[in-house]
Amino acid sequence: MNAELEKVSLPLSRDNLVNLARGELKLVDLFLAGLRELGIYERSLIFIMADHGHSQGAIGLRLPPDLQPAGSQAGSPLIRVMGSGIPLLLVKRAGDAGELRVSDAPASQVDVSATVSAELGLGLKGAGVPLFQIRPGQPRERHFYHYSWEHRDWMNLYLPDLVEYRVQGHAWLASSWQATGKVLKPGR
Repeated sequence: MNAELEKVSLPLSRDNLVNLARGELKLVDLFLAGLRELGIYERSLIFIMADHGHSQGAIGLRLPPDLQPAGSQAGSPLIRVMGSGIPLLLVKRAGDAGELRVSDAPASQVDVSATVSAELGLGLKGAGVPLFQIRPGQPRERHFYHYSWEHRDWMNLYLPDLVEYRVQGHAWLASSWQATGKVLKPGR
């Protein structure tokens, strides 16, 4: 799909991935407009998230000057892992208004349930931290489990081996990622 929501077949490139993302965000905008039309947007707690990033997401990645690593990140064997481990996560509190803002807070999908509990006053305890309590640059360890997916895997009963990575620091930097040595095997 392209930014105009048309079905297209394009080669894998950063520009084409960005174009696809623009189309996907257009769908999100239509969804949010529907909530506004129903009169429930302002009072709703809303999460929009991907289950994973794209393993080729770092193609042509241009980091902001304050995130430039020493040396080139392009040749890093972690690029596919990192791209897969940086999914979209959007959140809006009930009652919030104004323009959307981008945050570099070290968030994780595990923080969603903690956020729902905190925002709704449920008092449930879990592994995550409420997203609105996490600050950009805050030291925080997150974990990501990567697997190499092949089309033949669609018919398998289990995922391929899951390799655990520890992420400490900005997720766009290869220096923030470290394999822990822990591998989860299928069927165990």
